[in-house]
Amino acid sequence: MKKETSINSNFEFRISNFPRTRGITLIELISVVVIVSVAFAALMAVLSTVTKSAWYSEDSAKAVLCAQSRMERALVQGFNVSSAVNQFCSDGSNPTSYNITVNNATLAANNTWTIDPANTTYKLINVKAWRGGGGASAGLTCLVSNQT
Repeated sequence: MKKETSINSNFEFRISNFPRTRGITLIELISVVVIVSVAFAALMAVLSTVTKSAWYSEDSAKAVLCAQSRMERALVQGFNVSSAVNQFCSDGSNPTSYNITVNNATLAANNTWTIDPANTTYKLINVKAWRGGGGASAGLTCLVSNQT
């Protein structure tokens, strides 16, 4: 025969018997993920703008250097300078195009230099350089005299 044993216990299963442990709820977790995602997206937008600005600054600097070197070459020729259109400065993988225009000029009544084909005393030299990749450009203007 089998002997029955019974365990007598005063324990009742109630929620109040288990202390509430501190933790995070699903709503708190979702709100943290949303806040971090928004902050990350804002940071990426700022970094994207900074990167584009850095490329444009580099292109601008190279366009200015090309325009300066072409203006110096034109000034070495003095009054005998001629136009050179759509040639390239060789500075690596992304060439800088430039355009030189030379026109006879005269001083107008409002103290500005204007193009005057009849005047052979002064030449107005314009150099414009632009980068193909970033669209940056630079322009220089110089006045050359035929007087000695």
